[in-house]
Amino acid sequence: MTYKEELEKARDYAARQKEKQNIEAVKHFYDKPKKKPSFSKLMLLFLIINCSVIEIFSMVAMWVFQDLSPLGGLIAAICTETIGCVGYFAKSARENSVNGITYSLAMREQDRIDEQNICSDEEAVG
Repeated sequence: MTYKEELEKARDYAARQKEKQNIEAVKHFYDKPKKKPSFSKLMLLFLIINCSVIEIFSMVAMWVFQDLSPLGGLIAAICTETIGCVGYFAKSARENSVNGITYSLAMREQDRIDEQNICSDEEAVG
């Protein structure tokens, strides 16, 4: 095989690879990027599933054993935990959003730092 034949073969290979890359790029061009769910959403999903499983187990246990004691212990504990977690997540989301408590405090602190830097710069000049 001569040099020209090898060069032509390499160019053909490179052209095929470029076409494959273009096809892959076009194929996924309109795909929406998948966003990873936040920890609070995953935890909430876990708690809802956990609460549902325990409620179903409790209903079956009450039906089979003809006893209402699982009602107070299992269902109340898990549902209270879920309600508390949901309340905490809602409070946290409000605090960390724009114009929330944590955000406002952080912006005030940043303004103070900026003012101190400006004052120290002015003193250094004078």
